[in-house]
Amino acid sequence: GEIQNDEYSHITKDYEPQVLLTTSIKHTGAIFKFMKELKDTIPNSYFYYRKKIALKDIIEVAKTKGFTDVMVVTERLRKPYRIFLCHLNDGPTVEFKITNVVYHDQIPKSAKNYGHKPELIFKNFNTKLGFRLSRILGSIFPAQPEHTGRQVITFHNQRDYIFFRNHRYIFS
Repeated sequence: GEIQNDEYSHITKDYEPQVLLTTSIKHTGAIFKFMKELKDTIPNSYFYYRKKIALKDIIEVAKTKGFTDVMVVTERLRKPYRIFLCHLNDGPTVEFKITNVVYHDQIPKSAKNYGHKPELIFKNFNTKLGFRLSRILGSIFPAQPEHTGRQVITFHNQRDYIFFRNHRYIFS
């Protein structure tokens, strides 16, 4: 019964989310590398340079432009620190703390992302809260993956930490 009553019951195979990415008002140039990684990872995501615009105004513009989610990234000590994910219109808002980031260019022999819709894997989201979090995280990605892109995104829950991995695979 909870699945029919949750905020994400509208997600079907035809669901195409659009995510608006932005930063906090006080940020440095170091955050833009992380924002580029997010934009490359999440299909149909658009970066909006915030300047000194209030978040309330950004959300109103996002609603009128047809965005499904707004993601705000804050930084601390010139590193990404928190992510706020707000599902529009009436959905929940969640906050995640970022503890360790490895960028694409720091991984030797890493494959480029070509913008395919990734396949999602959720591990250890077995509790009621875990199931809800998996629905929230899954809602920012298209429901139908493109298997020709050979891209997999894994969310692994372990001791209240969510590990995020973005993989490309090859058949040999």
